[in-house]
Amino acid sequence: MDEIRCSVNYLPDETRQGPGRLVGRLLSYGEQIVHGQGRETFESRSLTFGDDGIVFYDSHDVTPRRPVAIVHPENRDTEAVVDFVLPDTGAGRRVAKRFREGSYKGLSIEFRSVREKYVAGVRRISEALVNGFAAVESPAYPSAQVEVRSKRKQRNPYSWR
Repeated sequence: MDEIRCSVNYLPDETRQGPGRLVGRLLSYGEQIVHGQGRETFESRSLTFGDDGIVFYDSHDVTPRRPVAIVHPENRDTEAVVDFVLPDTGAGRRVAKRFREGSYKGLSIEFRSVREKYVAGVRRISEALVNGFAAVESPAYPSAQVEVRSKRKQRNPYSWR
């Protein structure tokens, strides 16, 4: 199992549906990074997400891992993005708190490469199945920007005024 790591910020959220919202770019297609296994890049729309969504776990470091939410990422020509509300549960509040405190700074996207080739020493992934997400302390892809947004007070939605 391989992983992609993307960064996270904590900002206000207008939805008030949960303790926070994760919003942002998971990765820019075509961007090249260097990590412990060498250089790699993902081709356009190479990430594949299941129709039922992807499970978001609270961490890689907890055994057994605890599911927090189901995520439905969006694939675009130049990037993969995510926008989902953390549930208003103990797990969702705990994850939001860790992002606010700075102990979590990113997401790890777990994937299995289905189709790849090496070109001039660079691993070029043309299809990868995303198996899950987890909160992590540090990102790997510099352009991958994800924000955690907190809920903000809202006026009474049932008011006639």
